[in-house]
Amino acid sequence: MTSKRPNPCPRSDLIHAVAGFTLIESVMSMLIVGLMLVAALNTIGASHLAQRKGTEQHVGPLLAQELMAEILSQDYQEPEDTVVFGRETGENSGSRATWDDVDDYDGWSASPPEAKDGTVMTARAGWTRSVTVAWADTLNLNNTALLPSGIKRIKVTVKNNGQTICELTALRTSAWPDDATLSGVNGEESDAAANTVEAATNKVSNLVQSLLK
Repeated sequence: MTSKRPNPCPRSDLIHAVAGFTLIESVMSMLIVGLMLVAALNTIGASHLAQRKGTEQHVGPLLAQELMAEILSQDYQEPEDTVVFGRETGENSGSRATWDDVDDYDGWSASPPEAKDGTVMTARAGWTRSVTVAWADTLNLNNTALLPSGIKRIKVTVKNNGQTICELTALRTSAWPDDATLSGVNGEESDAAANTVEAATNKVSNLVQSLLK
């Protein structure tokens, strides 16, 4: 008499077992790939953020220094017309070409930044430069004086997309040897000094412009 050996694993059950194992592997593979993709995207995002921060820390100070050099090359106060704090009559609020003293810059702002002749720095969209000028208290230069003190505090602020990147502060005093003071000493010396200041300012401006391109 022949006896049949029982099948320990019916074929249908084996197929289901194999299929079930393959599905688990697929799910695990998808999970691993997803995790790796998230990690890669985070790395790319961090790299892009670091690159942007590096650019901001390079460009911001250059923009501030260029504008500050331009302001400090101007007279302490209006050299020709009646002295007032701020821009005098006839000085355009949009163009800096006719500005001739430091407080002409008070309250000025431009986005994108502009050169002194009004040329817009189109490559710096989203960037903003602004200036405040105030009389400084002689006892505490960080405080603002209500009356003329002989010292003007100039602050240049540079922002990118609304975030402050750089702030630069300088002091300009009435004792600074500007053109009006020098003209009383010697005409030739005055012209030479004025030309030297202007040449140095232009050199700094041109250098900054080349670095910003």
